[in-house]
Amino acid sequence: MNATSRVRRAHVVRGCCLAAGLATLTACGSKQSVDSGGFTSSQRRAAQSALSLLDQTPIPRRVVALSFQAGQAPPTCIVVPRAGTGSSFELYIAWKPSGEAYLNAPQTVIQATIHTTSVKADSYSVASFQPGSLPTREQAVLVRAMLAKPADPCQVLATGQLQLVPDP
Repeated sequence: MNATSRVRRAHVVRGCCLAAGLATLTACGSKQSVDSGGFTSSQRRAAQSALSLLDQTPIPRRVVALSFQAGQAPPTCIVVPRAGTGSSFELYIAWKPSGEAYLNAPQTVIQATIHTTSVKADSYSVASFQPGSLPTREQAVLVRAMLAKPADPCQVLATGQLQLVPDP
């Protein structure tokens, strides 16, 4: 085998190795990874985008007012994708005052439907209940939301703005 043949053969082997490596990387990258809540990175971006749209609604002011009334930030804040949609989410926020000075404050639940495409289509409801009397239906809704997969926890900032909890 002459020198020219060896060089060509080396280039062909290198080319094959490079092609095999690229094929492996492409195959590995085709499956999206999910975070601890079961969201893909694109779902997570869409959920945060939807939460950011809420800044243009009365919800942040309600969250601040209810947190002040309960004497604490809401211990439950969850974002769940709506079944069958790629751009809609359900948001659940709940307060169960536990501080001694706030034991007579009502338990409150905000349930909101949010879309990444339009803040005008968003709807939400606020329900308050006497201490210790959160109705079974509302308890079941919150438990289902907390156990849903995918579902990501969110946190309330001091301004009332909501953001997804950073994935560890």
